[in-house]
Amino acid sequence: MTETSLQLPLQGDAKQAHYLRTIDDSPLGMFRLNYDGRIVDANKKFLDLLGYEWTELQGKGFNEITHPDDRWIGLEVLQDLRAGRVDNAAYEKRFVTQAGRAIWAGVNASAISINGQLHGVVVMVTDISARPATDGVADSEHDLLKTMLSVAPIIVFACDCDGLLILCEGQGLGLPLSPSDLVGLPVWDVFEDRETVRAQIEKGVAGESGQFVMRFRGSDFTCRYRPIQSLEGVCLGVSGLAQDVTALANATTENGRLSQSISTLSHELRNPLNVILGYTELLASGAYGPVTERQKPPLTRIDLGGRQLLNLINDVLDLAKVKAGRIQLHEVPLEAGGVIHAATVEMTMFAESRGIHLVEDPGPALNFTADARRVHQVLLNLVSNAIKFTVAGGTVRMGFDPGPDGGPRLCVSDTGCGLAADELREIFEEYGQVSARQSVNPDGTGLGLPISRKLAILMGGSLTAESTVGVGSVFCLTLPQLRAMAS
Repeated sequence: MTETSLQLPLQGDAKQAHYLRTIDDSPLGMFRLNYDGRIVDANKKFLDLLGYEWTELQGKGFNEITHPDDRWIGLEVLQDLRAGRVDNAAYEKRFVTQAGRAIWAGVNASAISINGQLHGVVVMVTDISARPATDGVADSEHDLLKTMLSVAPIIVFACDCDGLLILCEGQGLGLPLSPSDLVGLPVWDVFEDRETVRAQIEKGVAGESGQFVMRFRGSDFTCRYRPIQSLEGVCLGVSGLAQDVTALANATTENGRLSQSISTLSHELRNPLNVILGYTELLASGAYGPVTERQKPPLTRIDLGGRQLLNLINDVLDLAKVKAGRIQLHEVPLEAGGVIHAATVEMTMFAESRGIHLVEDPGPALNFTADARRVHQVLLNLVSNAIKFTVAGGTVRMGFDPGPDGGPRLCVSDTGCGLAADELREIFEEYGQVSARQSVNPDGTGLGLPISRKLAILMGGSLTAESTVGVGSVFCLTLPQLRAMAS
């Protein structure tokens, strides 16, 4: 189960064969992806977990075995690995077995890089499907575990019979350590408590399995290990899983506080703000008596400031929901022209107030299925941004055409200031605002586009951008005609 075009960062054929045997004997489910995200290796544990034969799984895209509602997670991780923003990532998602059943799993994905270029990804999978399914409790545990896994303090390693590392991955390594820099070093030179680690590795080489506590970068790690054996029973090395018990305890405490904070944020902030906005509107309308010309500007500023703060709170809550997997899609039949028209109608007055020409371009009849509210939310964000970052007298256009798989590609273009290539990447980062945009619209939160991209991926689509400085930008929401649904 190898692919000759993908050379692993190991020295020689013996090392590569040793690496593959490590994968096959790992206590975790493991598989390897090439740069395009297709499966080129998988161990028996992973095949058994999903009920596949290797011939059935080989060459599949990783999202073909992922629940449709969770595909956006892996896509984002792969994009981050390709861009070099991270070396590894831990998260939780649902796989779909060969029989069509969804199972929850903890996932740790690590880049295979050679000379700074991504050549593939090693993915380690832990089955966590046997957890309680009580509605409220399950939701809370799922959110907490998902947050914890995103920063999971875990190290997975394997060494040969001489104690030299042939694999060392995981969030527990921390920065600035790079997995590729550790390959070839003795295990006991990497982890602290040198003599303790060496003694335990020697036991593993002798055929024993065990558990011990070691120190690494000032923290206590619980380490479980087992021998790696060939089919003939010959020991080839030792594999292990180490977990930072201190960091995990801290993460549990902090995430409990985070969940509590998010659950109270809506009531504690949104409700009082709505009261303030409501009474401001009543005062401005004269419901409590005549309003003088001198009083009108302050009331207008109160209303504007309150709505900006309310929008920020809504954005933060939306981002938290998307990250926690709490967004539920309600898919209905839609028509692309109708979707574009609805957004145009809603944004016309805002465009006119800014002196912007908002143009709706007609297109062919194009039907698709999606969550109407979320599609509308993304389009409004794109149009609102286009209007904000286009000077008076400019033009914003909305249109659509068929995408590559028959679904719609809904596009918003403007004649605004435009963005450089590095700025385009930054605007999709949370709170990422480039200097050019801040100078035009200093009130932006930097959350609208990240949320919109996450929603697009959640709906099985994508959100892309093209821009030329001084000419303008084009943002396109591409959606499938019918999002695949798992059993």
